[in-house]
Amino acid sequence: MKYIPILYSTPMVKGILAGRKDRTRRVKGLEKINIAPEYWLYDGVDLNIGNQHWFEILDVDGKPSEKYTDIICPYGQVGDVLWVRESYLYCLEDEFLEGMNSRIVFKASIHNDWYLALREKSNHYKWKPSIHMPKSVCRIFLEIADIRAERLQDITSEDAIKEGIDSWVDERMKSKPVRYASYCDFDNPSDPALYTSCPINSFETLWQSINGKDSWEKNPWVWVISFKRIEKPLNFS
Repeated sequence: MKYIPILYSTPMVKGILAGRKDRTRRVKGLEKINIAPEYWLYDGVDLNIGNQHWFEILDVDGKPSEKYTDIICPYGQVGDVLWVRESYLYCLEDEFLEGMNSRIVFKASIHNDWYLALREKSNHYKWKPSIHMPKSVCRIFLEIADIRAERLQDITSEDAIKEGIDSWVDERMKSKPVRYASYCDFDNPSDPALYTSCPINSFETLWQSINGKDSWEKNPWVWVISFKRIEKPLNFS
C-alpha cells in the first residue's frame, strides 16, 4: 500500500465530508496523450501491474498500427490511499474561540463568522493553500477502489453527481425539481445561470472553474478515480 497526496478545493472537501463525493477526475500523467491526437485508448487495463493503460497509436490513415504506449496512473492503484491536502490555518491557543478544540482549523469545516471573529483577534489569520498542508495534520484518507481512463465529456449524469457537485430541491416549483450548482462567478446572486437542472452542466462549470474556461471543450483524457473514505491508517506517518 502506498500513500499519495492529492489536492482538493474547499467545495470538494465539503462534498467528501458530506458523503456526496466518491470519485475524482484528473489529467496528471496523461499530458502526452492529450497533446497527441493520434493516440486513442486501447481496451486494456491490468490492475496486477499497477493500473497500466495501453494507448494504441494510429497510422497516418487513421487505422490501428499495432503500436502501443503504456501509462501508469500517477495516483497509485487499487488499494492505495490518497491523503487529502486542504486549506487550513493554525490557531494560537490563547486565541481559541468557543467551540474550537484544535489548533488546526480547516476551511471546509469552519463557519465564516468564526473566521471573521478570528480575523478580528489578529490579522495574521489567513488561509494557507492546500498545497502547503503538511502530512502531519491530514484528517481525510481515501482508499482507491477503481481507476479507469476516459474522455472528460464521456461523464454520465450519475458520475457528475458522484463528483460532489452541490444540489438542492427547488421548493418554489410544484414539481420540486433538483437544481445543481454553477461554479462560475456572477455579480447577481439571483441570476438563473447560478444553477442548472443538468448535473453534467454543473460539473462542466466546476471543471472550468478549476482548469480554465476552455478546458471542457478540449475534452482531454482523464483518470477516473473512485474511492471510499477510511479512518487514518495505523501506519500512516
